[in-house]
This record gives sequence, structure tokens and C-alpha cells, in this order.
Amino acid sequence: MQINLQFCQDDSDITGSPTESRDATEVRAWEGGELLGAVETYPGGKWHASASDRVPSWTDLAAEAYDGWPAALSALLAIASVYLPDRSEFHAGGTHDVWNTEELQRDFWVVEFLAPYVAVTRKSDNVNGTLRFDPTPGRRAYFDFKADA
Repeated sequence: MQINLQFCQDDSDITGSPTESRDATEVRAWEGGELLGAVETYPGGKWHASASDRVPSWTDLAAEAYDGWPAALSALLAIASVYLPDRSEFHAGGTHDVWNTEELQRDFWVVEFLAPYVAVTRKSDNVNGTLRFDPTPGRRAYFDFKADA
């Protein structure tokens, strides 16, 4: 199964918008047709995560506040991986992964930037593909790796 991200702003789906990662007030993680959970902004600009019923320990997330949606989403998916252990994509290269700049440089060779995408080659297996990225200064994040067909 593949994890898909849905970007929302004020309950409207803005997935596919060039500014989706910057303008989103909520990011939902889906596996197939089932919601795993979501991260959303709260007053003060912090992000909080909440999981669906598929992830019983969602209360572990409730008290935490994160500086951006990538950190909150990583926490949500880390907890989900405990309850969905068959899902190897939680641990290695699934579309849920979020990389900061250092992690991007560790795991990929950058071919070119095509905002809001970056063309890359994954170092572990030389697979070419694209990542989307959040260009906001101070919270640069790369996510949603898609291998070329």
C-alpha cells in the first residue's frame, strides 16, 4: 500500500496547487481509501497530529506541538508504523517520508529543481523520480517521492 498526502486549507482540498505545502492548514495521510490521520495548525502556528481509529495510540500525539507539518506528519506515521507493522513503506522510501535538506542530500542526488518539484536519483538503488518540496524559508521539507515509470 502507498501512503498518499492530501493538503487542505479551511476544509477545501488544495492538493496539486503549486503552493499546497505552504498554504495548507491540514495535511491528511491516506492508505488506500482509509484515513490514517491528519496534522493541522492550531492557534500560535504550531502543528498537532491526530490519528484515526486504525492507530489506537493517537492520544500519544495529542499533547505534542510541532513547528511544521513535516515534523507532525513524521510523528504520526512513526506511531502508525507500530500498529501497522506489515507496512514496510513506513520504514523505507514510501511516499509518506519527509526529508529535510541534510536528509535529502544523504538519500538523493539532486538533478534539478522544477518548483514545486525536484528531480532526484535515489542513492540506494539509482531510481530516478521526483519529490515535492515546501519552499518556505526555515522549514524546507521534501516529500512525496514518486519513482519515474
